[in-house]
Amino acid sequence: MSSLKTLNLSINNLFGSIPPSVGNLINLDTIDVSQNNLSESIPFTIGNLTKLRELNFYSNALTGHIPPSIENLINLDTIYLNDNELSGPIPFTIGNMTKLRTLSLFSNSLTGQISPSIGNLINLDIIYLSRNHLSGRPIPSTIGNLTKLSELTLFLNALTGQIPPSIGNLINLDTIYLSRNHLSGQIPSTIGNLTKLSKLTLYLNALTRQIPPSIGNLINLDTIHLAQNNLSGLIPFTIGNMTKLGALSFYSNAFTGQIPPSICNLINLDIIDLAKNNISGPIVFAKGNLTKLSTIYFFSNAFTGQIPPSIGNLINLDTFVLSRNNLSGQIPSSICNLINLDTLDLAENNLSGPIPSIIGNMTKLSTLSLFSYSFTDNIPTEINRLTDLKELHLYNNNFVGHLPHNICVSGKLEKFTAALNQFTGLVPESLKNCSSLERVRLEQNQLTGNITDSFGVYPNLDYMDLSDNNFYDHLSPNWGKCKNLTSVKISSNNLTGSIPPELGRATNIHELNLSSNRLTGKNSKGARKLIFVDQTLAK
Repeated sequence: MSSLKTLNLSINNLFGSIPPSVGNLINLDTIDVSQNNLSESIPFTIGNLTKLRELNFYSNALTGHIPPSIENLINLDTIYLNDNELSGPIPFTIGNMTKLRTLSLFSNSLTGQISPSIGNLINLDIIYLSRNHLSGRPIPSTIGNLTKLSELTLFLNALTGQIPPSIGNLINLDTIYLSRNHLSGQIPSTIGNLTKLSKLTLYLNALTRQIPPSIGNLINLDTIHLAQNNLSGLIPFTIGNMTKLGALSFYSNAFTGQIPPSICNLINLDIIDLAKNNISGPIVFAKGNLTKLSTIYFFSNAFTGQIPPSIGNLINLDTFVLSRNNLSGQIPSSICNLINLDTLDLAENNLSGPIPSIIGNMTKLSTLSLFSYSFTDNIPTEINRLTDLKELHLYNNNFVGHLPHNICVSGKLEKFTAALNQFTGLVPESLKNCSSLERVRLEQNQLTGNITDSFGVYPNLDYMDLSDNNFYDHLSPNWGKCKNLTSVKISSNNLTGSIPPELGRATNIHELNLSSNRLTGKNSKGARKLIFVDQTLAK
């Protein structure tokens, strides 16, 4: 078969090793044994295939090093060795393969540095080296020679040092993925030369200092992801030039100052994440021209002032998280125009006043978080219309009146926290029958009712705290039927009778606090085996 030019054995169930005799097929133009179960090393004799243009060994279980003899494949156009178990360094002799256009070695266990000889591959269009263990020296400056490159993918390695300024020579780049490395230093200003770039992801590195204003030259960018670095200073005003931008994530850095007003130019923006920074001043971006926005994460900053009424213009908003800021004033009634909202989190601010009654219009809400405010008054009855709620967090306010009676009428509620308020009355019937519950905190209120009649069996419940209320009568055996329950706290109520044996036998419970009640009788045998039991038995 020495005259064979194409060998395609892909997508079979082949196993074992690639035989060294493959090197006898000296006229091969294409070899494809991808998506099999081949193992062991790539034979050294692969270097005999000097006419080879396409080498596809991806998605196997090949091990060992890439053989240095690969340098002989000077006519190679495409090499796919990704999704194997190859180890060791990338041979520096790879720089001899000057006709190469696609180099795909991702998802292996390759180590060592990226050789400067990679700069010889001047015809390269695509580099995929992600998901390896490459480290050592910084990305070589010779990468700037690869002016035909359109995709540079090096994420999930251990690369160190700075991004070389020569990256600015790669004027045909469409995609840069350098995230999840240990890159440091400043983003080079030459990045502004890459005007064809559509995706820039540098998250989870150790980049520092300010974003260069030249970033505004990237007018074709649709995704910029710089989260979880040490970037600081102001967000550049020039960010407003990137009008095709759909996703912007600067999460968890050290940015300061205000959001630049130019951000209102980003009319195609779908996702903006500025959470966990030190951004201050008012929220000024929420104007009607950002109507494509679906997700806003601004939590854990230092925003001040009121939530602007213009937020109601963002009619496609799905997620709105402003928690842990210094916002004040009332929740604007216009927020209830956001009828597509799934998540609303305004917790831990300085907001005050009542919850707008028309919140009941937001019937798609699955998460509503309003804890740690200075809210007073009753919960508006319109909240009962939010039948898709999975999480409702109201704790640490000054709410009075009764708990919403239809809080779990649809059986979807999983987490309900209304502790540290002044709620009174009975537990709603819908909550008693809410089998979806996983976590409930109602402690430190003035709730009352027969403890047996107020609660049912909850197969998914993990945590229940009813402490410091006015529940009375006997504990129900049903508590022992909650198979996932690990923590039960019903201290400081008016419970009477004895601990039911079913509760004592619930070995999944690790924390049981029934202290400061009027329980009588003897500890059940099972209860004595619990890791932590704190209870007061009347004598």
